[in-house]
Amino acid sequence: MKSVTICGSMKFATEMTDWGAFLQMNGITANVPDLVGNDVWNSANSNERRALAKQLAVNHFRKIDNSSVVFIFNKDGYAGPSVTLEIGYAIACQRPLFALCEDTNEVCRDVWFDGYCKTKESLLEILKK
Repeated sequence: MKSVTICGSMKFATEMTDWGAFLQMNGITANVPDLVGNDVWNSANSNERRALAKQLAVNHFRKIDNSSVVFIFNKDGYAGPSVTLEIGYAIACQRPLFALCEDTNEVCRDVWFDGYCKTKESLLEILKK
């Protein structure tokens, strides 16, 4: 059975966490982004925010290192700059990439997706193969 790292915008944090919990309940090792509370982010100065952002990215890259598949949670086709970095990292690590939906905004991201999983169940099917 495969393991997966879920990547996506923090505006979808609740949904990504829900997908991760579903996969875990079905025997899949699922990594989701680390969450930082608004109080921590808002109370940090510029240098602290930069350090925090870098550490969060490095932590997520390590999750990709330890996963066999990467899933891009690009609801409504949205993938911001951090997700684009994570896609590039997954490509460099030669991890298969699946996404929630096509990326109609940026063909240069979309061409790297090996497939699309519109439901948790369809992602689970791929991960059980």
